[in-house]
Amino acid sequence: MSLPSSPDKPNRRRIVLAILTGMIILMGLLLSSNSPAPGTPEPSLTPLPAYLPALEVDIGIATASPTQAAELITARPVYTTQAPTQAPAATPTEVPASLKTPVPAETPTLAKTPAPSETPAPVKTPAPAETSIMDALIHDAMNTARTAQSPLPAVTSWATAPVPTPTPLYSYSTADLHIDIRKHTIKNVVYFTAEIWLTDVSQLRSAFSSDRFDSAKETVKDIASRNNAILAINGDFATFNNGGIIIRNGVLYRSNRSTRHLLMIDQHGDFIPYTDPPQNAEEAAAGFVEQGIWQTLVFGPLLVQNGQAVPLPEKFFISTGMALEPRTAVAQIGPLHYLWIVVDGRQEGYSKGVSLIRLQELFLQYGAQTAFNLDGGGSTTLYYMGNVLNRPANAGSRQRDVPDILYIGP
Repeated sequence: MSLPSSPDKPNRRRIVLAILTGMIILMGLLLSSNSPAPGTPEPSLTPLPAYLPALEVDIGIATASPTQAAELITARPVYTTQAPTQAPAATPTEVPASLKTPVPAETPTLAKTPAPSETPAPVKTPAPAETSIMDALIHDAMNTARTAQSPLPAVTSWATAPVPTPTPLYSYSTADLHIDIRKHTIKNVVYFTAEIWLTDVSQLRSAFSSDRFDSAKETVKDIASRNNAILAINGDFATFNNGGIIIRNGVLYRSNRSTRHLLMIDQHGDFIPYTDPPQNAEEAAAGFVEQGIWQTLVFGPLLVQNGQAVPLPEKFFISTGMALEPRTAVAQIGPLHYLWIVVDGRQEGYSKGVSLIRLQELFLQYGAQTAFNLDGGGSTTLYYMGNVLNRPANAGSRQRDVPDILYIGP
């Protein structure tokens, strides 16, 4: 029995074609069942990545005949590796304030308190850029010449140097006032600062020797102790000259003309300086009392006004040049905020003193808005709670008897 002959090649091709046609029809039916409803917009197409055309050709090469593969290889696009193009930054959308979540406040880091048995090391403050007392003398001489030639305040490197801020030597504090006293040593100059905060101008007082306005004199310590002073300095030697308007603790004692500078302290505690005192002293004094002026000091010169150095007068009743002397001076930094500076001097090996220009610069360093020089030399004295803190330059370092003091009372 003979076997049936195999179908010829054309018949095999028809069978395969029929099968493929059926599969295509079936796939078309399946796809049509997932088509969107009429009127539905077609979804936008995302561009294909650049590498897909090459991948498509590679698949064709793997499944094609040798001849077709050769043709596809020739036509295959070539792609080089390159960094992807960065997409444009998205525009931030502002979140409505009502939806914003508040950021929790940062908890401050508490400073570590040293153990009771340990004393923190003091921070060293760089000293002003000076080398010797000779440099200081030359510096003062140049400033004197500059001041005489120009109406502008002398500007110096010392005025911008950092202020030494040692730990207070003494501090006094109540609900109504606070005082910090510091001692400073710069080269061969020793000086004291008393920074004062008050709540009322009545705490800034004056007192006379023997409690009367005449030629009597006592030490600063004696006058201060009798008046229960917390802090005191020598004043302006008021009773030993006949000039000027003298008002102390709101009371008028004298109203004469003077060539000296005048500092008034008003009812608010503000400093009001005059470098050209009133011509009609009696009329001016009456007006000062009516305005509620609390204190007047007649000495000078004025050192600082409106936070700026004031040119020192060439001719004055005390030297305004290079002389290094003990100094006493007062300043206002802010409302009821004051600074007193007492400089020791005339003592070789301890402190030589400073010129008025150097004193002026010191006040600028501390931020003084108004600063005024008082009686100095052997009168310079700083008193605190029953003790004299500085070394008076009077003979034997004993205190000089003075007619008046300025003091802080409770």
